[in-house]
Amino acid sequence: MPNELDETILRNFVRNTIDDYNENILVDKYVKNSPQTEGEVGLNQFVQIGIEPVVDKAIFDPNGNYYPIIFGLTKSIALEERNYFFNKIFDDVNITTYDLSKDDFKYPSLLGRIGDLSANIFLSIDLERKMVTNKNWLKFITFKGKNPVLFGGYGIFSVPDESLQDKIIIIDSNYNKWLYIKFYNNIINSDERLDFGISEIRDNQVKLILRTLNLFYLSSDFIKIINLIE
Repeated sequence: MPNELDETILRNFVRNTIDDYNENILVDKYVKNSPQTEGEVGLNQFVQIGIEPVVDKAIFDPNGNYYPIIFGLTKSIALEERNYFFNKIFDDVNITTYDLSKDDFKYPSLLGRIGDLSANIFLSIDLERKMVTNKNWLKFITFKGKNPVLFGGYGIFSVPDESLQDKIIIIDSNYNKWLYIKFYNNIINSDERLDFGISEIRDNQVKLILRTLNLFYLSSDFIKIINLIE
């Protein structure tokens, strides 16, 4: 760690960076999450998601132009976690898939596909926009803050991903879990979900090491995919 940096500035930088990551986490909204230790689940099963950018030391100056860059980096980790979440679903051949005509995409037909699942519903931004602006759908939708909720307590999540353009994913959050490892950070003396390290490269630059270790514990019996067809 670069030892000429002011300890207070460095501590605040690390705390702000980790807080920003925590605020940007997406997967916790999708399914239940749980911290794990190496003794509970082997680390070889976990997926590492992170970046190691080499940056100018000016990034530590809270009044400088570089300081905001770090917040884009932490958001990119949260987005990569989301990508891992959906890619694992699409790669699982055991998940039941249904075809549904776009003309039949109505509340009763969607409810029939949900069945007994305590579900969260994932769809494209375009499809969510059509639902919340359609009077036939609005009869069955309430809002929790800015988030739409389908009657029955089913959360609706829009995802800016082309892979969901003609798909709807239904997930029972009680049987699918997001596991993660916590790391001890000796700069701020606390256990954190984002592992944060700093190593000196040369006089005016440092390498930041930002990573998370995650495992999406997927139960294919409690996930359904609907393909919307013409």
